[in-house]
Amino acid sequence: MAGQRTLVMAEVVIEGHKFFGELEEHTPPVVERKTEDAKGGRYASTKKRVGVVVGNATLKLKGVTVEALQAYGVEEDTRVQIDVKASYQDEDGNTFAEHCSYTGDINKVDDGSRVSQAISETTIEISPRIYKHTEDGKTRYNINLDTQEIDLGKGDIMAKHRSNLGRA
Repeated sequence: MAGQRTLVMAEVVIEGHKFFGELEEHTPPVVERKTEDAKGGRYASTKKRVGVVVGNATLKLKGVTVEALQAYGVEEDTRVQIDVKASYQDEDGNTFAEHCSYTGDINKVDDGSRVSQAISETTIEISPRIYKHTEDGKTRYNINLDTQEIDLGKGDIMAKHRSNLGRA
């Protein structure tokens, strides 16, 4: 049984430009199953899944200037491609690879506060339109809001519905 995982190494790639030593923190989006009550003439209702909601992702970078980020297309209201790759190790020495890939719109670029003799931090908040998350090559999420491909780790739940409409 695997023990607690520890992040060993990570990098972020923004529009093809690598930031290796600057990634301080990465928070993937929360993927929530949206449900509604379905009573249908019964005394007690059940929950019926009616959709999926993809939250925002955030990156916290240290020591990166706004000018450098803007040169790579990181500005509010801009669509960007971002990949975050990480390597973890558990207490038993097992290693795990994680890859989160986003194509989405930047909601906010926050330069944070300035503290004397401290490295500056920049937080980037992204609303993903396309989100793929794999662990050791296994899909956790593969969601494309534009094409309605929705894989929550067990296969594309929308494939048959797209097929019914003549969409691949």
